[in-house]
Amino acid sequence: MQFSTVARRLEGIPYTSAAKGRVFYDFILKHKPRRVLELGFAHGVSSCYFAAALDEFGGKLDAVDLDVSFEPSLEELRSALGFENLISIHREKSSYTWFLKKKLEEQFSSGNVDTPYDFCFIDGPKDWTNDGLSFFLVDKLLSDGGTIMFDDYSWTYRAFGRNKGYVFENMSEEELAQPQIEAVFRLLVMQHPSYSGFEVIDDNLAIAKKIKSEDRVFEHTTKFSLAYRIMKAVKKINWR
Repeated sequence: MQFSTVARRLEGIPYTSAAKGRVFYDFILKHKPRRVLELGFAHGVSSCYFAAALDEFGGKLDAVDLDVSFEPSLEELRSALGFENLISIHREKSSYTWFLKKKLEEQFSSGNVDTPYDFCFIDGPKDWTNDGLSFFLVDKLLSDGGTIMFDDYSWTYRAFGRNKGYVFENMSEEELAQPQIEAVFRLLVMQHPSYSGFEVIDDNLAIAKKIKSEDRVFEHTTKFSLAYRIMKAVKKINWR
């Protein structure tokens, strides 16, 4: 499905802007992952941008989140856009780590050595406990040459309030103030021997590629779009 078509249908629905949706859409078209995993989708706007691009070459998406109500829901958007054959929706009671556990168990029980995913997008509670564990679980399900992407690299509980996530009520002030996805990416992903090509875009999206350990080259790129640089400049002027 063309980007303009899906963007018109999703206009005004949180939490993914059309500009960010374009990044997702173009990424999928460029890398062409056939099997995509999304952990955390809320309304499912990002899911629909992924699916629209996957529709161009026949890929599939497993979208996983909690069993909670959003209006509109991903189920509704999937139906409205005709993506029933592209998106499989999985809902869990406590965390998407349980979906990953079941997926690993399924692989082990069947004796299937093929890794089921080529690309994983993680956009959930943004905390060290859930997303740190999720990285190691996803790694066991991600193919060599596959890509992992984290959203909200610089997001903090302190800056955005205590109304998001599962464990924030028991967090220390240090945990509330630190960008926990940044910690996951720097301390777990970048130090893992099977990942390379690290890239951070606009302090928001963090990307790494899974490779064979012997092929690892430690590279790190930080990119800032023109829109991001303008936004930061305006904020700096207003602060003064």
